[in-house]
Amino acid sequence: MTKAFLLVWTFVLTLTCGTAPSSAAQENSLNADLDKIMQSFDGKKQSFNPHRPPPLGNVYDARGGTLIFFDNSNSTGKAPDLSGVFGKKSSNFIQNTLAKAKARLLGGTDRSAPARPETFSRRLKQADVPDTTVYANGPKMMTLQYDGAKTVAVIPPDTYVEVPFVRHIPYFFSKIEILANDAVSVTETIQRVVDPNETGITGIDRYFAKYHTDRSGKKHRTDITVLDAAIDGTPVNAVLKPDETGVRLALHGDSPLTAGVHVFTVSYLFADKIAEFENSSGDSQNFKELIWNVTGQHWDMPVTRAGATVIYPRGAKVFSRSALTGNMLNPQSDVKIKRDSENDTAFILNYPLAPYEGMIIVTNWSETDNAPVYNAVWDKLLREHGTAWMSFLAFLFVCSYYLATWTSLKKNQIADGKQSSSLKKDDLNPAVLHYALHKQTVPKTLFILLTDMAGKGFLSFEEDGEKLILVKQTDSVKALTSLEKAIAKKLFSGDSTVFKLTSANVLKLTRLLEFVDKKVKREYKSKFIAFHQTYFWFGILMAGMSLTAVASLSLFPVETGTTALICVVCFVPLYFAGNRLLVLFRQGAFSEHRRAVIFPALLALTFLAALTRGLRFYGIETTPATVLWFAATLICIAAFYTLLQSPSVLGKSLLENLEGYKIYLSAQDDTLLSTMRNADRKIKALYSKHLPFAAALDVDKLWTKRFAAFDGGQANLTPDWYKGKLPYDENFIDNLFTAFSSVFPAPKQTAKRKRIHNSD
Repeated sequence: MTKAFLLVWTFVLTLTCGTAPSSAAQENSLNADLDKIMQSFDGKKQSFNPHRPPPLGNVYDARGGTLIFFDNSNSTGKAPDLSGVFGKKSSNFIQNTLAKAKARLLGGTDRSAPARPETFSRRLKQADVPDTTVYANGPKMMTLQYDGAKTVAVIPPDTYVEVPFVRHIPYFFSKIEILANDAVSVTETIQRVVDPNETGITGIDRYFAKYHTDRSGKKHRTDITVLDAAIDGTPVNAVLKPDETGVRLALHGDSPLTAGVHVFTVSYLFADKIAEFENSSGDSQNFKELIWNVTGQHWDMPVTRAGATVIYPRGAKVFSRSALTGNMLNPQSDVKIKRDSENDTAFILNYPLAPYEGMIIVTNWSETDNAPVYNAVWDKLLREHGTAWMSFLAFLFVCSYYLATWTSLKKNQIADGKQSSSLKKDDLNPAVLHYALHKQTVPKTLFILLTDMAGKGFLSFEEDGEKLILVKQTDSVKALTSLEKAIAKKLFSGDSTVFKLTSANVLKLTRLLEFVDKKVKREYKSKFIAFHQTYFWFGILMAGMSLTAVASLSLFPVETGTTALICVVCFVPLYFAGNRLLVLFRQGAFSEHRRAVIFPALLALTFLAALTRGLRFYGIETTPATVLWFAATLICIAAFYTLLQSPSVLGKSLLENLEGYKIYLSAQDDTLLSTMRNADRKIKALYSKHLPFAAALDVDKLWTKRFAAFDGGQANLTPDWYKGKLPYDENFIDNLFTAFSSVFPAPKQTAKRKRIHNSD
């Protein structure tokens, strides 16, 4: 009986891991050792004993899944005729295995219940002994009793096995070599059956967790270097891609794969995968441990055969070897473990894996001849936290640079003792002055421009019944500013000389106010604000260089750099849209002009969602700390974009002379007017010249009161550009503006807007 048992497992080893060089003639079964190890999986026991593997929760990456195995009900096709080509051996081994797997995972609904519960464990139930008919020299063939379509998979070195022609993995073999620098060299051979109904399949994807955890709970960041890859013997470029679950190794060809069995091979290095601990059992000074998910638990298809060979460093003393299969919800140990005379170990799956199940191996050993590893600490630091540190240094440098620049500019501006340049003609636009003081464009802004145009003799305010109209007085526009010329063209198009301020023209007036808003803001920024672009763009250059450095330290340089660029592109319009919403909020537009809020709000929400998604993927490609400092850098740049805007020379001149000019307009001294007595025309011209600026400074009432008091209520100084019934007194401009603004939709007045609109 013992000889038959050994013969069975010798056959299984030859069938599934024939290429493993570690298999030797003299082998020792580790079933007893495995039983002892599996019983020690207790999460409450925390020790560093090499004979006690880590808790099960530290080993499994739990993922659920349901197996739909090879069902014959909808199968069509015939078995391929390979007679005369290969030597054959009839065996029900595969068929029996599939039947047992189906019973385990589907509850055995298609067969009667056994006399007693069946235990699917190779340690408790002996496998079926295959036919021992002697093969002829050459390739061997194993047939499958399956009434559906079948194809042939090649199991190294020379065995051909019939497998169902359905989507699954008939063979998964991994050669794992433990290097002296605590890295792992892995070569995987994966056979994948492409179903005839599948289209557009160009390859497979191998997934790895972003972090792996050792038995002490310490996390290590995944670092993979792909060496080479091939599909059906043809070299391909295997690419590492970021994924929500970690790292995706994409092994794809240029064209779709045909139906049949395809062989994928890939070799890669896995750095910092070996954990080292002090040995509490006293067998040696310390020991190293490897926890390796051979197949991964991401496959959404069955894996019927899997194996792995672990090659230890020279002189290694192996303490224990164990393996797990299934997943966290259904843990199993359906693995045969064998070792050769050199202590190299073979792990052989003896039970198929359902979708989202995997095979995990755990082994530990001590080394008598440790190879020196140079810069291992720094390499690990860069691998684990390089992107976060680089992002933090970038934030620190950019923020410090902008702060020092802003402080220096502010000190120099205060300490500047040079005399500001005098104001020139057209430098002081009353509408721009009003915007500089109130930071908003309202109907009064347009009214100020119209009174300025009236004072220059271009138009007049007249009353037509109960309505106010604007009448064009001349075609000459030489005295008008560029903005006033544009307003004149929009008001009096063609040969028109009259514009009625009625509800019929409210849409035209609203659009005109929007046009004035854009022009006034542009003129304000160009004349009164100096933006230190050189300093700002130098900080942007440094931030860009830091993003490049972060991308180079990432496992996905191209993807990380692209994602960072996308985040920047989304942040720029988000900043301006948010700034616009802030201005509208201060103006009370959220309660008065809700339609004006819709577009910037939608724009801000759109780019905020895009930025959030971009930062999420940036965190997948790097680390959460990297995202934090990257976002802080963006906010820092946005803040200093505003702070680095300071008053220009013209703006300083305006601020220095503004207070004196306001005192002059508010004064009630009529000495100047007395010298101009009997010169009503000159007095009217003086009044009309300064009236727009008085309105911009909110002293138009005081300015009018001065002239009305000098007139003595006789209406001799009523401006020539007004023809109507309004009395010329201190409330003249207020009443005229009320008549003008009545055509606009009445806003819900807030206390703040009342302070802005109503002059003192």
